Amino acid sequence: MRSQRHQWHNWQQYQAVHDNKIGTYLGHFILEDQVERVQTPGSVIWAGILYCADSLEIKVDKRQEVRIRAGRVEVRTTDYTYHVYRRVSRNQVRNLLRYDNTHPHPNHPDGHHKHEYDARGRDRVRHVGEDGWPTLGDVIDEVHGWWFANVRR
Repeated sequence: MRSQRHQWHNWQQYQAVHDNKIGTYLGHFILEDQVERVQTPGSVIWAGILYCADSLEIKVDKRQEVRIRAGRVEVRTTDYTYHVYRRVSRNQVRNLLRYDNTHPHPNHPDGHHKHEYDARGRDRVRHVGEDGWPTLGDVIDEVHGWWFANVRR
């Protein structure tokens, strides 16, 4: 059973919540929003990067399924990857964290997990589960908190 946060949502309201979240951080943390949303009859595909302060980037790949109820478009996320890294040079990044459900892990009851990277780039995978997988807004909040505590000048 899906947690309530990840059930069907009105597409117009979903976009408004997302845009409000981005607006909260735009200009002082999120410097450029290059995430595109492409709506098809059966899905919405989110893909792109949120360019943030101090060379932080949040790469978004998300698919939502679409249905029509009472004449309104509703969406719910099915597949996601939120990959956070810090750009060290044009061709080099330092991974910080990644949430996804795109590949299973042994002994995990479902695919929702978080990769946490140490300074050497080694990752530790932690199961977050159906009740703990974040929205993109949650990830933005988490990364902003990390930036504020560790990097912000």
